[in-house]
Amino acid sequence: MAVDKRTDELMGHVESMLDIINDMTEDMQSRIKKEETKDNPDESRIHFYQSQLNRLVKLNGLLEDDILEVMISIRNISGPIEYME
Repeated sequence: MAVDKRTDELMGHVESMLDIINDMTEDMQSRIKKEETKDNPDESRIHFYQSQLNRLVKLNGLLEDDILEVMISIRNISGPIEYME
């Protein structure tokens, strides 16, 4: 728990976004699999779902790799900032 409660709130929002992205990712994967199992799969539809899936993977990576890393450093520094006052 951070000294500055706002950093915990921000972390919670990022984690909520990751949960939503994971749900959307599962949905796109399911749609791709469903389309692929059809007798005559629509390649353009598969490509459309795959394109969306790629965007979700990219967003997930940005949030997990870049945003969370910065958020953790902000949370870790909030204590010393607060004690300097």
